[in-house]
Amino acid sequence: MLSIHNPFILRVNYKLSTSFFCYLMATGHPPNTPYWVFLSFRGKDTRNNITSHIYSGLEHEGVKTFMDNDGLRRGEEISAELLNAIHESKICVIIFSENYGDSKWCLDELLEIMEMRAQGLVEVLPVFYNVDSSTVRHQTGAFKVAFQKHQLRYGDDSVRKWRHALGAACNLYGLDLFEHARGIEAELTRKVVECVCLELQPIIDEMYGAQVPVNMLHIDNGDNPNNWNWTSADEYDRIPSWWFNDNQGEGIVIAEVMDEYWLHIAGEFEENLLIPGWIYEVHFVVKLKEDMEMERTAKLILDAPDGTSQESRENLMGKPRNQWIEIEVGRFQAQNLGGKVEFSLYASEDDTIRKRGIYVLGARIVPVFFYRSRVGEHAHGY
Repeated sequence: MLSIHNPFILRVNYKLSTSFFCYLMATGHPPNTPYWVFLSFRGKDTRNNITSHIYSGLEHEGVKTFMDNDGLRRGEEISAELLNAIHESKICVIIFSENYGDSKWCLDELLEIMEMRAQGLVEVLPVFYNVDSSTVRHQTGAFKVAFQKHQLRYGDDSVRKWRHALGAACNLYGLDLFEHARGIEAELTRKVVECVCLELQPIIDEMYGAQVPVNMLHIDNGDNPNNWNWTSADEYDRIPSWWFNDNQGEGIVIAEVMDEYWLHIAGEFEENLLIPGWIYEVHFVVKLKEDMEMERTAKLILDAPDGTSQESRENLMGKPRNQWIEIEVGRFQAQNLGGKVEFSLYASEDDTIRKRGIYVLGARIVPVFFYRSRVGEHAHGY
């Protein structure tokens, strides 16, 4: 997942209590933009089949999606309304079909989308529907005929820009009806929706999630240098891109368990800083060394503001080593009750087993909209 600059990100420090501060990314209100996804497509080819299916699939998952109903297409130039919809979206899905290239509207949309992507402002997913990517890339077949007409009507400069945009789009990872879905539209729709959701979740995490750095957590014996080692992040630590920091990791504190028999890490977060009605997950962010020592499982506890409590166990010994991973504590719904969500990690049942070789970066509180990405399933900056 490529991290994109977003003008709506709010980077503010909030004092939650006399004991610690948290970095809040939630704005406290729904997204400023009405759309997460923009669909670019040739209406006569795909409006009543794959495009409408993708639109319905995304809307079903709660993804606000822009699909033009031709009401905004007037005249030769792309309308301001369409430009605004593209600029406000986080992901643009380009549905290439046989006659996509004969539409100046589609080509102008594509050009705007690819220029925004070049600036890091939008993610792009090409979808090839009943057309091969090589046909689009090299403008053969129906695209060749269309571009011959465009050459006569719009001239060399416009055609050159459109050709470059088509080539750039075809260089991106995309989904093909036959290569990835065996010619089954329902399967292609499912894969497009899943891919979009996986790409959106980290963006939403950054916009509306919150994080609690390790120095703001409560750690038993954390001030004892025989038990814990506190350091600043360096190049070796490779702080993940989704851990929000404006200085590329500079100044971030990391705590390492050196020699501990009673491992207890706890944190809390004010619920009224979250968006009421949204579901959130709490994660500890840790890195496990190759020579890590501890009992097989850790106990995780989440106490929600409504008084409910969740407890689970996680096998840390089976987790990947030497990379930052997220350990899920639990889920809760923000209800604006005025309380706190509290979360803990214990690895202390056997006080004869030494614990060591665990780095702690902090905790994250992130909204759950779609398919939450897991370690090994979807890379986003480890």
